[in-house]
Amino acid sequence: MNCFLGIDVGSVSTNIVLIDENDNIIEKNYSFTQGQVLNALKRSFKTLRSRLSKDLNILGVGVTGSGGELASAVVNADLYKTEIFSHAIAAIHEFPDVSTIFEIGGQDSKVIYIKNGTLESSKMNEWCGAGTGSMLDAQSARLGIPVERLGELAVKAKKAIDFRTRCGVFIESCAINAQARGYPIDQIASGLCHACAKSFFNTLHIDRKSLKQPIIFQGGVAANLGMKKALEKYINDGQDSECELLIPQHYNVMGALGISLSVKKAFARKPFKTKFRGFDTISNMGSRIVDADPTIETPNRLINEYGDILELTVNEEVVATL
Repeated sequence: MNCFLGIDVGSVSTNIVLIDENDNIIEKNYSFTQGQVLNALKRSFKTLRSRLSKDLNILGVGVTGSGGELASAVVNADLYKTEIFSHAIAAIHEFPDVSTIFEIGGQDSKVIYIKNGTLESSKMNEWCGAGTGSMLDAQSARLGIPVERLGELAVKAKKAIDFRTRCGVFIESCAINAQARGYPIDQIASGLCHACAKSFFNTLHIDRKSLKQPIIFQGGVAANLGMKKALEKYINDGQDSECELLIPQHYNVMGALGISLSVKKAFARKPFKTKFRGFDTISNMGSRIVDADPTIETPNRLINEYGDILELTVNEEVVATL
């Protein structure tokens, strides 16, 4: 079977999608990066290999995400695109008439505007965690409940506490104060979701009144029903109308899906021989940091901002540097 591989490496999760020549998803894998891109990729490929047929023929590999530069070197990708582009491609593929995309991940968030099936503009929040999944994860851990339950509790709450702040640090202080005053956990959970929703809009400077529908909500946080409800309410209050966010079937791997569709399209335009290293090579890959000697020329090597060079190795032989 011929297929195309899409990889999205983020700060929280590493996602892989395999599609066939008809854009059907053959297999997908969502796992946690845990701060180690190479190890996350090796674990993901090991999992995929155990599920896939041996007659699989990978025609092209695309990479995206905040860890995309390293991931691209690990797999020897044929195509690299930004996560904004990849998320937009996947959303348009499933919802051709989409106008707005909300993408909320573990460490950052994005709003993407689409016009006539084309990416028009976007904004990305990379400096504040209040409008991202990290704030909800941290507060769930502090409350002693799984983050999956936070949304369920929020939906059941009769009211949401208004924490009246956009800052993640102050939101935590408000939640602690609410607990001390005896508020039930479901109202605190609802308040956290509403605070996260407001922070999402404020940090990205989203004008609720001018938002156009359909609006797609994707990323790992899209599984949180409390967040979906909070975002919808915030939009409805700003537009004085009804809005329902649409959640894609594969909401948590949309970046990987988008880049797999992109590499398939690139192959259709001009067929190429993939540079993909293969499952065996990646499973045997290691890495090491080498101090850069300023007195020695290092062609084809990039000295990083810490003054070091990263070498990727297979059986102690250097196969890539960055």
